[in-house]
Amino acid sequence: MRQTLFYIPNEIFGLPLVKPETTGWGFGLLLAFVAILGGGYLLARIRRDGFDGEARNSLIVLLVVCAGIIVVAPRLLDEAPDGSLGLPVRGYGVMLLGAVLTGVLVATRRAKQAGLHPDVILSAGFWIFIFGIAGARLLYIVRHLDQFEGKSFSEILSGTLNVTQGGLVVYGGLIGGTVGFLIFAVKNKIKLLPFADLIAASLVIGQAIGRLGCLMNGCCFGGVCDLPYAAVTFPWGSPPHSHQLRVSDADVLGILLEGESKTMGATIREVTPGSPADVAGLQPGETVRKVNKTPIHSNDELVGKLVIDAQQMASDDIREFQLFMTDSSGNPIAPRTLAVPKELPRSLPVHPTQIYGFVNGLLFFIFAWFLFPFRRRDGEVFATLLLLFPLTRFLMEMIRTDEPQNFFIGMTISQTISLALSLGGCSLWVWLLKQPKGKIAGPEVWEPVNKRFVGE
Repeated sequence: MRQTLFYIPNEIFGLPLVKPETTGWGFGLLLAFVAILGGGYLLARIRRDGFDGEARNSLIVLLVVCAGIIVVAPRLLDEAPDGSLGLPVRGYGVMLLGAVLTGVLVATRRAKQAGLHPDVILSAGFWIFIFGIAGARLLYIVRHLDQFEGKSFSEILSGTLNVTQGGLVVYGGLIGGTVGFLIFAVKNKIKLLPFADLIAASLVIGQAIGRLGCLMNGCCFGGVCDLPYAAVTFPWGSPPHSHQLRVSDADVLGILLEGESKTMGATIREVTPGSPADVAGLQPGETVRKVNKTPIHSNDELVGKLVIDAQQMASDDIREFQLFMTDSSGNPIAPRTLAVPKELPRSLPVHPTQIYGFVNGLLFFIFAWFLFPFRRRDGEVFATLLLLFPLTRFLMEMIRTDEPQNFFIGMTISQTISLALSLGGCSLWVWLLKQPKGKIAGPEVWEPVNKRFVGE
């Protein structure tokens, strides 16, 4: 896990890369660089081809990126390890970019082999990417509405647009990308099934690379695993570790908590022998009412306080909490001092579902790539992936614990969508088998599209 790869200094030659949020909008060197580079490319394209559809798409992308720099980038600035202010480069965002570029390159190569002009892939990629990201983020927000409660509009906006730290759902991206693809195909009168076959391999290799981003971010994690040769652990405070603390799979500094009570505080269910909590003299049945000067109203508040503050104590000379307690009868007892070890414990071993997902996507990519020349009808490659890939995702959800299991008859949202997609793939296959064999789109079918994308 490595959420942040490095920091870009926010001050270069005395000028700000991005103007900090506290001093105004995000005007700075980054905005100037993007505006000059993007504007130059756009003007060169307009001079060559006129203000066509591709130029309009490029202009929209440029405006969206500039708006993101002005509004969102200031909120992304963070303190680097050396104490300076910088723009963090997130591992998830880098892998997301790598997934998009790889998918486009794969589809472009396949398009050339099929006699389709590569520019159509770039144009379609714009629609698929924009709608795919929007769909992936929207489904994530629907699943995690509680994260946005009580926040201001600007905080909600920046949180919604900040996708470089994770918070994307693959199936949301698939649904959104499909909408974008349909809009592009209808607008340009492109045959759906042949084009779907062209981009099928790109979809799964992009998903595979994206899973490596999940591994770096710590999201999309699996359940506790007792197989020493397969399990992985994540750092203190990571999403898997925080989840294990909330559901009491793991202890926080030796404290295991009871279920949520109706009274204020967090009640101790069990104390791990030899842990900091045991050394502090904490006992089962006691309730934590306050940590230092912060009142505790629930288990989540106690866990969050201990986890976040313990991380911030890394360079402190005093590494301890003062816990204000009551006994099992609700009577106040003497405060306890809970020491924080220099090396914070990691999560319990979990299934590396991100690696499983990468391998799964890579195998499906190889399968789709080599299946393409042997297809007998347009749509067979896409239909095969639509039938089989969701089934593997359904099985993967059985060992993932990052999503509630009771969305529909005991299944997660992703499992429900998986079944629907597989049924759709099965239905498409039933229809395809009724079509004559050898119904394959050749170069002559794509000729009108080629002419349209070379300006003839």
